[in-house]
Amino acid sequence: MEGAGFGIDFTYQAATGYSDAETAERVLGAHELRTQLRQELDGAWTVRFGPLPREHMRAMLDRLVS
Repeated sequence: MEGAGFGIDFTYQAATGYSDAETAERVLGAHELRTQLRQELDGAWTVRFGPLPREHMRAMLDRLVS
């Protein structure tokens, strides 16, 4: 994320894309993570969270791939 740390995007598509993205944003916000919700040009919805320091992002990625 442009010099501020690292972030992850979750992109949702199809008829439930907006509601799925809104739910994801609510869950992340409940854990005190900063998020942005944005509509993509193709109609999809993306939830971006971050920025996180490198070590926090690395720990998260390690948990996802382990």
